[in-house]
Amino acid sequence: MYGSSQVDRITVTGEPQRLTEIAYLDEIRNLGYEPVKERDEKKAKSFFHMMNWLKKNPEKLIYAKTGWPRLQRYNLFRSYCQKRSTEDREKAKYLALQKKKRAGLAVLPINENMLPKGQ
Repeated sequence: MYGSSQVDRITVTGEPQRLTEIAYLDEIRNLGYEPVKERDEKKAKSFFHMMNWLKKNPEKLIYAKTGWPRLQRYNLFRSYCQKRSTEDREKAKYLALQKKKRAGLAVLPINENMLPKGQ
């Protein structure tokens, strides 16, 4: 979607990185998760600790970072990722129809299920 001509990659280090980590930890604690104490040294242990927490609290999946292509390999996320991609496609169809309607083009009748939730 965005190439290197439009996005500058940077590395956040020092005080900005430290403050971002503190904010992140505060937010996940607000959700009820207590991170592994040695999370910086043991990243894999931290990842699986959080995965196990999500298994026990599936309602928190909406807060999980689910954009990783390999995430669907984990059974915990498989149905969630498939549901999200289906909803995204339906929303895209709905938005395309709305755009055509605003442009004065013919619009096919839409199915109620294509409407974004809350409308």
